[in-house]
Amino acid sequence: MNTMTTIATTPEPTTHAANFVTRCRDGYDKTHPAVRAVYDYGWWSTFAMLMGYTALPRRIDFVSPSCGTVFDSITDRKELAKFRYREPRIDGR
Repeated sequence: MNTMTTIATTPEPTTHAANFVTRCRDGYDKTHPAVRAVYDYGWWSTFAMLMGYTALPRRIDFVSPSCGTVFDSITDRKELAKFRYREPRIDGR
């Protein structure tokens, strides 16, 4: 006797993406010179940098210097390639 029951469920999103802010509580926006880019490297990229290669970051976050608010993130490989050598400048963001 097989009494296996199938329960119908609705799929829920696994992540809740937050909207990025345009201006933080301290008055900075993405184009302000004090806003810094925080580079996140994977293990293999860190290993490549130790060997002397210029590694491609896995993710770049643009962060407010005072409160740490994230204005934008870049994860697209083509966009990340532009920042491999710490370029482009603020007006190119």
